[in-house]
Amino acid sequence: MGRKVNPIGFRLAVRRDWKSRWFAKGRDFAEMVIKDTQARRHVSTNYPQANISHVEIERTMRAVRVIVHSARPGMVIGKKGEGIDRLRVDLRRLFGVDDVSVDIREVSQPEANAKLIALNVASQLERRIMFRRAMRRAMASAMRLGVEGVKIMCAGRLNGIEIARTEWYREGRVPLHTLKNDIDYGCAEAKTSMGVVGIKVWVSRGDKFGKARVSKYTAQSVEEEIVTADEGSIAVIEAPDVVEAVVAKESGTVEVANEVVIESPVTEKSGEEVSAETSSAPKENVASQIEIEKTEESDAATGKN
Repeated sequence: MGRKVNPIGFRLAVRRDWKSRWFAKGRDFAEMVIKDTQARRHVSTNYPQANISHVEIERTMRAVRVIVHSARPGMVIGKKGEGIDRLRVDLRRLFGVDDVSVDIREVSQPEANAKLIALNVASQLERRIMFRRAMRRAMASAMRLGVEGVKIMCAGRLNGIEIARTEWYREGRVPLHTLKNDIDYGCAEAKTSMGVVGIKVWVSRGDKFGKARVSKYTAQSVEEEIVTADEGSIAVIEAPDVVEAVVAKESGTVEVANEVVIESPVTEKSGEEVSAETSSAPKENVASQIEIEKTEESDAATGKN
């Protein structure tokens, strides 16, 4: 039987970072995990219209920082910042710490976020919209934004039928076992009059290379920046956030920090092509070049005499 693994937990320390970042020992660990869960539940239940994707929590010895990722940050901030002040007071009471900072960050593409897609499908099911139409509409919106693939699964009494069942649709490519593939996962519940319907969403954002960061190199930028393509030659690429030494191999592959990130033919001519062009040059030009060299040598000799 297949074992279902959370795609985000499966990629921790490889492609994803932890949503709670702190250190605890012994009994404090369980208590802090419970408080983090309560804080996330408090934020999601008190601001249902804000379309909250996820909440990150960072702790130090005497301070707590809460980062709320929302598609509608104005719903959390409120008029003149009243909402965020009220949230800060609630979190101080929950964590038992006076120094609590709350940051609100906007989700740039909510149609490509797995959690927000699941919440959108759940809201449509609660409004008695056909589940197939809601699922296909959500997949089409995500694919228009350039994601590699989307998979949506609904389980429960779909369309009010007495026997519960599971149906899923997929568009594009969603490789769950490929660690280098950036998979976003989210789930939600639709509380309908016929019962609870669960929604799960997987969004594939394509293969990402390197560790702890996404490489921003493209085949076109590498080809434009390579100075020479001789075997073992080194060219320096200046990206917006990093400067890397790129080694051009004879086979046409490009390596960054001993990890192959791009495989594309090098635009510069290789040694074999240069030699072929030299051999195919007209013989008349070669003969004229030899004559010029001889005349120069004779002139030098006469000058010495």
